[in-house]
Amino acid sequence: MILGVVGLSFHLVRLHEADVRAKQEEKFASIAAQVWVASATYRNNPDQFESFRDSLLSANGITVEQMYDFIRKHKEAPEAIDQFAYKMQAKVDSLVQFQDSLRRARADSIRADSLAKADTLKNEPQKRSDSVPSSPPKK
Repeated sequence: MILGVVGLSFHLVRLHEADVRAKQEEKFASIAAQVWVASATYRNNPDQFESFRDSLLSANGITVEQMYDFIRKHKEAPEAIDQFAYKMQAKVDSLVQFQDSLRRARADSIRADSLAKADTLKNEPQKRSDSVPSSPPKK
């Protein structure tokens, strides 16, 4: 009976540890994906990239060193890094699709605003061009 309780306790602790690791991996994959997309977004402005990255990490209570440590630990286990890379890639794809949809929505909005403005201008009364002399009067 005691062995059963000890065995069950050990099993529950391992499940809890696995759950904590999975949540941590999910969090790091999300952060790494955001950093990855930001590196492309700010590729011509390294200072702005570092500011974004540091702000993102700080908001999540993570240092740059902790992020690198997490990646180094995963590199030691190829199946773990493959799984992490797959999760991160799915998040990158999701972020890029979201950004693209925002760009399309903004472009559609600008296009709609331009068309509305063109319609407004088209419906305004035209100024008569014959009231303006075509050449200055001769002296």
